[in-house]
Amino acid sequence: MTNQKDTLLIDANEAARLCGCSRRTLLTWDGNGTLGPKSIKLGRLRRWRADSIQQWAKWDCPKRRRFLEMMKDRRYDTTARATKSSPTAA
Repeated sequence: MTNQKDTLLIDANEAARLCGCSRRTLLTWDGNGTLGPKSIKLGRLRRWRADSIQQWAKWDCPKRRRFLEMMKDRRYDTTARATKSSPTAA
């Protein structure tokens, strides 16, 4: 296993470990939009950004559509858990 801080892209097994689920569950979530971060396809390989998986968990695991909105919306502090009433960043 590699040091997570040094890894930008992680495979399904590592992403599932971070999410506390099985590989099959992670792939199901990815397919139906429950998993917030989109996977990146590199040929036949599927990878996720480690920081996106971590951010998704910090924001209480919103579904993909909401997660992508939150990533675009700079009102959310990326160091804290998101809430509906998060103040606008200055």
